[in-house]
Amino acid sequence: MIDSEQGVLIKRVKQGEDDDHITLVSDNPEYDPFSLEKSRIYSLALVIGVVRAE
Repeated sequence: MIDSEQGVLIKRVKQGEDDDHITLVSDNPEYDPFSLEKSRIYSLALVIGVVRAE
């Protein structure tokens, strides 16, 4: 989970094109990966599970 200027995002984090960026990848193939400048990130958290109410 990434809290950034774009809001809260749930994405996979990959190495960016340089040390100042990360690449964010969605599990949904309809969305292309995109780059985000590290200075625009407020916080990062590791999502380790999900709770579903059915």
